Amino acid sequence: MVSEARKSDRTKRISAKRLEVKESWFLAAFLVLFGATAVWAGEPKKAFSVKYISTDHVYLSGGTAQGLAVGDGLIIMGKGRIKASLEVDFTAEHSASCEVLQREGEIRIGDVAIKAEEIGKLANPPAPAAPPPTEPSPVRPRAFGARRLASVSGTFSAVYYNWNDNSPSGLDFSQSSARLNLKAHRLWDKEITFTLRARGRYDRRSRAYSSTVPQNEWVRNINELSFAFGGEKSRVNLYAGRIFPQRVSAVGYLDGALLEKRFSDFFRAGVFGGVQPEFMYTDVGTALNKGGLYINYARGSYQASRLELTLAAAASYHGSHVSREFLFLQAYGGLGKHVSIGQNVEVDYNRSWRREKMGRMFSLSSLYSFARFRFNEQFSASLNYDRGRNYWTYETQSIADSLFDRRQREGLRLQLDFDRLSKYYGFAGAGARRRSGDARPTYTYTAGITRRELFTRHTSLNALAAAFSGPLQNGYNFSIRADQYVFGNNYASAGWGLYAYQGSGNASRRVNHAFDFSLRVDLAYRLFFSGQLQYSSGDDIQGSRFQGEIGYYF
Repeated sequence: MVSEARKSDRTKRISAKRLEVKESWFLAAFLVLFGATAVWAGEPKKAFSVKYISTDHVYLSGGTAQGLAVGDGLIIMGKGRIKASLEVDFTAEHSASCEVLQREGEIRIGDVAIKAEEIGKLANPPAPAAPPPTEPSPVRPRAFGARRLASVSGTFSAVYYNWNDNSPSGLDFSQSSARLNLKAHRLWDKEITFTLRARGRYDRRSRAYSSTVPQNEWVRNINELSFAFGGEKSRVNLYAGRIFPQRVSAVGYLDGALLEKRFSDFFRAGVFGGVQPEFMYTDVGTALNKGGLYINYARGSYQASRLELTLAAAASYHGSHVSREFLFLQAYGGLGKHVSIGQNVEVDYNRSWRREKMGRMFSLSSLYSFARFRFNEQFSASLNYDRGRNYWTYETQSIADSLFDRRQREGLRLQLDFDRLSKYYGFAGAGARRRSGDARPTYTYTAGITRRELFTRHTSLNALAAAFSGPLQNGYNFSIRADQYVFGNNYASAGWGLYAYQGSGNASRRVNHAFDFSLRVDLAYRLFFSGQLQYSSGDDIQGSRFQGEIGYYF
């Protein structure tokens, strides 16, 4: 019996090993096949590297094309603890800026920011099944009033910004704003989450710039107001309110609902529908209905190996008139921290008036491919390629064909990174971008280096240089910055930058300089203050700016 049991265990181990090898070979085959049809670069869609740091913002090497959305929370880890908490407040296609909500240590260029939801998965793995108790446990009655309504977290802050224009144009500008970010987890001890993100600002200008930009104006936006019913392991998830469909980022914000069904640990499908929020319209008379569906397959982890695919179909309509119909494909594959590749594709389906505008039934509106290779703990390389063109929608159909930019845009970029003994971080990159009709591409070059622990453990110095050469202009910029962390989240920073450019032909070179000083201080009772003072001078700009923020963590 003992011998048979050992054989059985050995057979199970061999079968498990074979399954693991098969999955590895399958994933490797996917990487090779994908690599043959895509140009690569960058980070996984839930992990993004820090590429620049300002006073109170961190800039990441990933944007909407990689699944980032305004309001997303991210965490920067360091030595087994959280160094900083971030929130995305602006996204471009392949980059994003994040507000620093909380800082427990020094943020460095090259640090990796991970979506907060992924941190939760790593920090809370499924618990092993507990053995059955030998005797019944006594049932303790719940104390009256002991049930907590929810676990609430977030920030509230007031911000003042002022630009004093010393140039002859005298375009002074000031802005007073307030921000509220609130998230309530496990409402009534259930898998229910409430999220609210709101912004309000009052702009004051020295004079009106145009008929659409008045001298004074109030702007109020509710970026997100939603309830989420269910969790990552729930069979059915429902999101309702003002939401952002994370798995189909190209759809944008939606006032409506999303229903998702999880069929297994690896496969799920969802359907969504609603209307586009008012703040996203360029014409206040426009009203767009949105809807679509998607399927998602995800298996593995970012630490070992992972394969994830999302295929979606989405559409928007103004009444019975089509605004946009398109297909969306997102793919990611990775072998631990050594290789990661991915691709996002949007293909427009043109019918009715859009067929007449485009001249064909299908058109490629966006393609982004990326890959990252880590050779060892010190050196890595990334390569990315993007290609796209503007597409017609209900709001743009009245624009004259001669004014609508149909030109195709594409770009390629290579970057090398190194991190030496945790004290030096550096990178160098080069790229080229071109629009159809340009006489030649625009070439860009960047390089930067950061020296950590310069005088003390909390002092750093970084320098950044960049240059470009295009068909109409060429130029360069250089900046240097010193950061000093005192304790906790408190720090001071000072920097200087130069930007120079020259037009084609015999145009004279124009040069601009900027000096700035930044400060962040944690006050009592969870209050904090951050501020920046900057002075700019040169051929194009003369003036000073100040920004101050006081806020409260809860």
